[in-house]
Amino acid sequence: MIKRDQLQGLASYAGTLLHELTHATTGTDDRTLEFEEALTRLLGAVAKAAIDGSAGAICG
Repeated sequence: MIKRDQLQGLASYAGTLLHELTHATTGTDDRTLEFEEALTRLLGAVAKAAIDGSAGAICG
């Protein structure tokens, strides 16, 4: 369950969105190595897109 306070600031909202997106796209559970690895890959793609200025390339 997402708590309201997780949606109050942009950083918190974005973190929650990426966390939940990882669950939705992988079907993995919290506190598993598979989830942590998938989240790490997603965060790496987001960071690369931010650095490169190519936000459209995150999911592709």
